[in-house]
Amino acid sequence: MMSKKITVILNAEDTLEAKIEKFTYEYISFMIKHPYLPNFVLQELNNNPEFLKKIAENEAVPSFSAFKNQIDSLVKQNKIRAIDPNQLIIIWL
Repeated sequence: MMSKKITVILNAEDTLEAKIEKFTYEYISFMIKHPYLPNFVLQELNNNPEFLKKIAENEAVPSFSAFKNQIDSLVKQNKIRAIDPNQLIIIWL
């Protein structure tokens, strides 16, 4: 399942660049195989706004905490520009 792959990628001991590259590859590959999924999710959100809360409460949803910490650390070290990790994650989702 995609969420397990995302969790593995984001919690790996890779560089930020490697994580972004791997995530992008997996995401595009998944969307090619499931092209109607985004429309389905949007339709469900429109019909049932509580759907998003149920998804967020699901244990299968990937954890982004290690990824967020990595970004925050790189920002503090002035290795990357300041970015809200949540904004990067939202772009992916």
